[in-house]
Amino acid sequence: MIHARPRATGAAVPGGAPVGHVAELPALESAALAVLRLRVAGHGAEVAAMFRSVLGGADGAAAMQALEDLAALLARAARRPIAWHHPRCACYGGDESAVIRLVSEAARGEEDEAALIALHLAPCIAAELLCRRAAWFGAALGPVAECAAAASAWAGAPPPTRH
Repeated sequence: MIHARPRATGAAVPGGAPVGHVAELPALESAALAVLRLRVAGHGAEVAAMFRSVLGGADGAAAMQALEDLAALLARAARRPIAWHHPRCACYGGDESAVIRLVSEAARGEEDEAALIALHLAPCIAAELLCRRAAWFGAALGPVAECAAAASAWAGAPPPTRH
């Protein structure tokens, strides 16, 4: 997890610079950001439990699988490591913005927009799969959006902000 901290050269981590505030995001994007941050921070079991409690056993497991598939593909195929802020950080970075926008556009069926964003994040060979996984995750997350955005509140105190 990266919180836009300086590298040895003094330059910020690529993609980690703040570009907006979480409170300004629509519900689906806020929820996607919250659960992705929690999963990346090692709270996958808690996210899975939240999905099961809101969606039930089978649908909760499917939502968690969609999250795992998207996160694994991003980790494996992204052009560079995605910069994630702390789960409770009030802002979000450029990389996070691209990922949550990809999820939102793909879930709404905006294939061209999603493809452009996916190409920004990953090479062409992985972009189509990234769009499909983002759409699957966004669709699974829809019914949970209000609960998931609130789930980041228990993730611990945010680190000192360096931006």
